[in-house]
Amino acid sequence: MEAVPALQTSDDRSLYRLTQNRHGNLVPGLERSFGVEPETGTVRYVLPQS
Repeated sequence: MEAVPALQTSDDRSLYRLTQNRHGNLVPGLERSFGVEPETGTVRYVLPQS
């Protein structure tokens, strides 16, 4: 696990990254991740920003 939450969401939450999944190599930079909120333990699915 990361030392500090490094996965940013569009609503400015900082999450610990659990997983990272790239869309193959078809679209560079397109990345989806699962992250967990440090305070609540809630797991969130984070889509790439467009």
